[in-house]
Amino acid sequence: MGGMHHDDEIVFGVGVIDAYRLESSVAKYPRIIISKTVLAKTQEFASDDEVWDALKAARLRRDSDGVWFLHYLNDIAAANAHPRGTPQPGTDFWYDCGVSIQRIIQGMLEETVDSPDVYAKVHWLGDYWNREVVGHQTWDDDTNFKRIVLAGNEPRPSPLPFRPKF
Repeated sequence: MGGMHHDDEIVFGVGVIDAYRLESSVAKYPRIIISKTVLAKTQEFASDDEVWDALKAARLRRDSDGVWFLHYLNDIAAANAHPRGTPQPGTDFWYDCGVSIQRIIQGMLEETVDSPDVYAKVHWLGDYWNREVVGHQTWDDDTNFKRIVLAGNEPRPSPLPFRPKF
């Protein structure tokens, strides 16, 4: 929003500058943010449309810092919300995507622990996964996606089965 010009060689305008500013200073995490101006205009445009509330609920999320963003894990979360038997790798698109994304996030957490700025972004992504994809499970089913193990939330060994004598 805000107008822009583009051709094969250049892109410029108020909309481009605003998008750059939002991406570089507001987004912070791996999310596609929706500016308050764009959100207000879409709400105004769709104010008479009952579908807007359903679309907003399914496709947008408001983060803890107040920023609205595109809920890009929606389709995987929806697939995870319905039991579907034991999927076989290569036969269930959303299951395969989810398993792949889950492994990538978990691996990136381990790889970026010595890079705090990058780790914070991956941690946010893991928390987003846990909250939106796994957080609403209501049954114990081995076919569901697993939680991302975040630092400080690792499984703890059980206590010693005996009491030491001091």
